[in-house]
Order: sequence, then C-alpha cells, then structure tokens
Amino acid sequence: MPHFLLRSGLPAALLCLAAGTASAAALFPTSQALTLAQVAGEGGRRHTLLLSREQGEAVLAVDLSAVLDSYPRDALDLLRQHGFEGLLVRAGQGKTRPYARQALLPSAYADRHVAAGTNYAAHAAEAAIDEVFLFPKYGEPSAARGEYRLRPGELLDYEVELCLRFDRDIRRPADLEAAHVGAFLCGDLSDRAELLRRIDTRDVASGRGFTDAKSGPGRLPTGPYLVVPRDWRQWLHGVRLRTEVDGQPRQDASAGAMLKGPEALLRQALAQAESRQWRYQGQAVSLLEGGVLAQGQVLLTGTPEGVIYRTPGLAYRAWKGLLWGLSLGFLRQDLVPYVLQSYIDESLAARRYLQPGQLLRHSAEGLGEIELRIR
Repeated sequence: MPHFLLRSGLPAALLCLAAGTASAAALFPTSQALTLAQVAGEGGRRHTLLLSREQGEAVLAVDLSAVLDSYPRDALDLLRQHGFEGLLVRAGQGKTRPYARQALLPSAYADRHVAAGTNYAAHAAEAAIDEVFLFPKYGEPSAARGEYRLRPGELLDYEVELCLRFDRDIRRPADLEAAHVGAFLCGDLSDRAELLRRIDTRDVASGRGFTDAKSGPGRLPTGPYLVVPRDWRQWLHGVRLRTEVDGQPRQDASAGAMLKGPEALLRQALAQAESRQWRYQGQAVSLLEGGVLAQGQVLLTGTPEGVIYRTPGLAYRAWKGLLWGLSLGFLRQDLVPYVLQSYIDESLAARRYLQPGQLLRHSAEGLGEIELRIR
C-alpha cells in the first residue's frame, strides 16, 4: 500500500459506509463543487484525488491520476482537460480509498502571489486604513498542519483568508470568464515589527512594508482542499472564515463581506501590474511579473476583523510625549521611527502577539482547517 494511504484494517467499502454517519464532516456535494487534493507518490509524482468524504484523520477519495494516468503539478489541469462531468465519469471508474489527511500536500505551489489588504470594512477600521490595496507576497505555500518557529524580535500576527487560483494565466479580465477557479483556505502570517519599520506612514495604502513583513518560509499555510465551485460567485457568499487561538475565537466573518470581490481585485492588480511602488529585500518589485497573474499564483482576497494589530492611536502618541500635528492630521515624520519602535518594544515586552506554545487554527466549512503550533 502506498505511504499516503491510511493504514487501516477496515476495507474501503466499510470506511465509505462509516463516512455516511452523522459524525462525518461534510464536504461540498459534487452538484455544487468538486473537492480536489494531492498526495506525493513514487518518483515525486503528484497524485490528484477527488474527495468524497472526510472522517477523523482520513479522507475518502478516488485517485484521478491513476485512473487517467496523468500526474500534473496543478490539479486544475485535469479539470481544464476533462471538465466537471468528464472528471466525475472517470472518477466512477476508480476505487474509493482512504488517505491520511496528514499526507495531503499544500493547495498551491507557486512562490509569488498577490495579496489584498483591508478588503473587509471592519478590518479596515481596526487597521485605520480607508482603502483596499494590493501588494506582492513571496514564499512557497506550506501544509495545513505543522509548526511555525518565531524569529527573534518578531511580532507574529495571524490572518485567515479565502485564497483563489486559476487553471490558466490571467492577462485580462476576460480570462477569468473562461477559467476554472480553485478556492482554498489559507493563512497570511505577518511580522508586525518588520511592517512598522518599513511602512510608508504618509501613504499606508501604498503597500510598502507589507511584502517584507508577510513573505518568507511558513507565512502562507494552506488548507488541505482545493475546491472548484460550479458557480464560484454564488458559492463565495456561503463561505465563513474563522480563526481561533488556543480555542478562543478571534475572527469570524463571511467571505461575502469583501469590499472588492475577486473580479475587482484582479482588475486592480492588472491595472497596477507594472508599477514598481513595492519593495522587497531592498529592491523595487512589480505586482505581476510581465503583467500576468500566472497559473498557480495565488490571489489572497483579504482578512476579516479580529487580528492582533492595532495602529498606535493618538492617545498612545500623546502618552509618549511626542508632538502631534492636530491641524494637519499626521505625526511629524522625524518622530515616526521613535513612536513605532516604542510600540514594537512594548508589544514584545507585553507578549501581545502570538507566543511559543500557542495553537493557531483557521477553518471554514467544506475547506478544511489549518493548525499551526507556534514554537
């Protein structure tokens, strides 16, 4: 038996029957969406699975790659080639087997992405930013279960997001109409200390500082399932995103509350594609290389309210004894670094952000969950 199959004494047929009990967690019915996942096989080949149910530490699925003798890096390639009904017909020719949930690969594979900031009204209010902005995010996606090791001096913050990727390059808005849209749960982890050191306080919505603060290893954990809705626009409004830290609720909101939907975000990204207003590791970078959101790249659609970070307010600045230009409405720029470093130092001392030992959990019905232990 391949290593990614669940080692169980139960025959697959009995596990299928068990999955129909009330204790089984529900995936989306195929009339609404296909739920795909991938596991690693021999020789590094990716096996694409069509999931039917999950229960406990198992998922029940048909190995589409084995049926089709096709092992693409991107599971969406199979859908583009065979279509919804074609895949369902071919899946009927395979056997349903249990697979260990721990063995499921990340739902994305590219290392450069486009992320939206303050795309929910309540989060925009808590962050004190009054417009939706975009920024590039770098880093390979990581699996749904694992650990995140804090860097020295890091103020680690969480964000749960609905992430999207597409079965083709997106060069113009019309490309979205022909595309299959794959949706998955993701986390957008941030070092708020790095952000505050690099942010443009005179134009926060420029996105400067966000790329350095949110890029790097482990900062894009992904859920285990790639869900391809038949009608993604309607489906999106039924998605509810949640975050818990040590079992305590932190975020809970509908993806339908986005200020800008995916189409508007893509139009904005394409319009800003060649701008080099962002910086990463000291270099100017564009939002989209060659003006294209390439197949495999992820669109992070923004997070709801409930993150740890709050912009240092007027009371904080006054308490620090700094000059505040009330008539102009902004802090004297020569004092900004002092204010922000004071906030960083105090946040570290107060252990205000995620700490070693804590368990971060993101979830959404039908999209699975992400669990990260902070170390």
